[in-house]
Amino acid sequence: AAQVGRLLGLQEDAANALLSQYKRTTGLDEATSRFIKTLRGREEEGTSWVTTWGRRRLRVPKDHLYAGLNYLIQGSCADILKDRLLALDAAGYGDWLRLPIHDEVLMEIPETELGCVEEVAEILSDIPDFPLTVSASPPMMRWGEKYT
Repeated sequence: AAQVGRLLGLQEDAANALLSQYKRTTGLDEATSRFIKTLRGREEEGTSWVTTWGRRRLRVPKDHLYAGLNYLIQGSCADILKDRLLALDAAGYGDWLRLPIHDEVLMEIPETELGCVEEVAEILSDIPDFPLTVSASPPMMRWGEKYT
């Protein structure tokens, strides 16, 4: 709460009240507690685990169970990105792939082929039972132009 207070310019008691209201409204405390309880039930030899979207099993140290949710989210995001990169390659776009950057894919698409951008976005977002929004940036000469 102290850090939230500093970031938002609030006194610590006001930050505590805000966090409590947020947790009550979102059910975050309850959901997180259930998740950690599940991890505790999986303990073996001092560790627990989470299974990602791609069915990888990631170990979570028992003294860091709170990090298990992050392992699950970040690990699953990595699995999905890798899966979609393979799908792009299978669809014939592999030669244009340049670099995955966190949650972005940098591609070098020839100017004469820019009409494929919609299909590329469709391939990237085609994940059954998983809502994923994909958007494309306009053509640019350098990736950094997106942030200037």
